[in-house]
Amino acid sequence: METSTRMLALVLEFIMVPVEIQEKKYRLIFDKISDTHSIGSYTTLADGTVQMVSKNLKSNIVRYMIMKDRVVLSYELCENSLNYYQGLMDDFLNVFYTETNINTFLMHSITIRKLINISGIEDSRRFLIENVFSLKDENLKYFQRPLHMCGARLFFPGTTDNNTTFDVRIETVLDDFRTFFIENKGIFPQPIDISRSISAVSDNIKSTDTFIDNNIINFLTQFV
Repeated sequence: METSTRMLALVLEFIMVPVEIQEKKYRLIFDKISDTHSIGSYTTLADGTVQMVSKNLKSNIVRYMIMKDRVVLSYELCENSLNYYQGLMDDFLNVFYTETNINTFLMHSITIRKLINISGIEDSRRFLIENVFSLKDENLKYFQRPLHMCGARLFFPGTTDNNTTFDVRIETVLDDFRTFFIENKGIFPQPIDISRSISAVSDNIKSTDTFIDNNIINFLTQFV
């Protein structure tokens, strides 16, 4: 069965021991990535968070946020491959470590959002309601108004073999009834040292992405 996917966003959050970082170090990070990452603005928010945002706010939006206890890397309205954003992530983390000497994160999460089309499905709402949920129109009459969007949230806890948690949302898209919106948030509770094993983050990005492309899509296509 044919499926097509389009990535909307990749968001990474790294939790660290609370620490005070000197302003000049933030500025050095900004100076090193501003050109290569097309960063156009540097802002210090009221709570002390430093935010660096891309020049282009219509597509390929890059946003980096450094707080006292975490670092958030956000790539939205993506137009390039997942590998491209992994490259940006690797570069940012290397610069961050070089300038701050902070290399250990207690845990991290990876969120991937995608749009999915599956051949043969013309109305994702009817597909979820009738094929996946096995509901009939009479089951929906109690709402007393038309249903324009629907979805489900699925939570997969870690196991003794793999302590990764996956938190999944499957929804229909408001302005395109043929398309599914799928979000998978992978939570990786093990500490990581980016000065030694930054590739582990890339492996976790891959596993989060694979869970969408294999597990979630295979779950949906069994009902076609």
